[in-house]
Amino acid sequence: MDLWTLQLADAFGTRSQAVITTFMTQLEALTSGKTWDEQSKQWRVNETQFSAVLAIVNSLKPRNEMEACLAAQMVAVHMMQMALSAHALKYPQDVKTAAVGGKLARTFTGQIDAMQGLKGKRRSIKQTITVRKETQQHVHYHDHRGAGQSGRRPHATQEGLGAADRSALSGEDESGRVVPFAGRSREAGV
Repeated sequence: MDLWTLQLADAFGTRSQAVITTFMTQLEALTSGKTWDEQSKQWRVNETQFSAVLAIVNSLKPRNEMEACLAAQMVAVHMMQMALSAHALKYPQDVKTAAVGGKLARTFTGQIDAMQGLKGKRRSIKQTITVRKETQQHVHYHDHRGAGQSGRRPHATQEGLGAADRSALSGEDESGRVVPFAGRSREAGV
C-alpha cells in the first residue's frame, strides 16, 4: 500500500482495499459539482468538498469498518441537513423541507450518541424528576340573599374541616399516605 492508501486506511479504520474503495466512491458521490479537467481529459471531484468529507470522517477516528460506516452516514446526514436548512431558510413557505431538516438534525444527534456507544464512551445523562404534591380545595358557594345579606359566601373551607375531612380533600389518610382517588371518594362520601 502506498502512503495515500495507508492514510485512507487509517481514516476508515480498515486495511481492506475493497472497503476503502467503496467508502471513497460513496463519499465522492456526496460532493457536488464535478468539473471537467481539460488537461487530464476527465471529470474531477470537487476537491475542497471531498477533502472536507474525508477530514470529518477522520476526525471521528473510526477504529473499524462499522464505526467507519456510521462516520460516513454522519457526513451524509450532515450534508443533507445543511442543504435542506439552506433551502428552508430561502423558501420559508416550504414547511415540509424545514420539518425534514429538523428530523435530520435530531438524527445526527442520535448518530453522535451511537458513535459514543460504539467507542464505549456513552455520555451519562442525568435526568431529574421532581414530584410535587398539589392539593386542591373544593369550596361550594351558596347564594345567601335575603335577611340583610347579599352575594356569595363559602359553604366550607379546608380550615373549618376536621382531620378526616381534610385528609379526604388532600388525598391522604390519617397516617399521611396518599389515597387513590376511588378510595377517597368512598371515604369522603362523594
